[in-house]
Amino acid sequence: MKKALFLLLLLVLPAFLRAQDILLTVDDSDPADVIITSTGNFATVFNSNTTEYDGSELLGFFTADLGGNFDSSLSSGTLTPSGTSGIVPYDSFYVDNYSGGNVDLNFYYYGSGSGDPGESVEQQFSPFLAAYTGTATADLSNESAFLPAVGAQGNVLSGWSGNVGAVIGQWQVVPEPADTGLAVGLGTLSAVLGSVGLTVRRRRAAA
Repeated sequence: MKKALFLLLLLVLPAFLRAQDILLTVDDSDPADVIITSTGNFATVFNSNTTEYDGSELLGFFTADLGGNFDSSLSSGTLTPSGTSGIVPYDSFYVDNYSGGNVDLNFYYYGSGSGDPGESVEQQFSPFLAAYTGTATADLSNESAFLPAVGAQGNVLSGWSGNVGAVIGQWQVVPEPADTGLAVGLGTLSAVLGSVGLTVRRRRAAA
């Protein structure tokens, strides 16, 4: 019995540890209200060379190249990166091409535009701090044909193609925002046990 439990632990523990790398969950069941939720997990590495204007990027989020870059305001939200004094929630999203095509979804702070002091606030990601807090909502109804399915996941990048930071964790699509933490953990565990009006404002070019 003890040997069986030990073997089960060897199978489950790696899956549990992988679940701790999930920093952001996504509920895209309603393309007009795609909800991104922080899991409260810590970043996997230290990184502090990006600002809130650089934001954070869900790499390979869209299932095909959208054929062009665009950005818009978030519908609502409080999604806030770990950072220094003065950190504020992201307020915009951007389709980026860091992965070699326009398939990456970036969240960032635009504020009142050029010269907004909040744009230069440094993001401070650490294995000892929750990478993000809060949630954000984006209208991706025009991209509904390219949204990832439940269970899809990829890397979270600090920054964007104009100022690349580091991969700090992962994102994952889950069914319900209210059950994101449970869905991530149980979804990974069950997999183991089973085997035993688009553009609103243009983003400024990188300096």
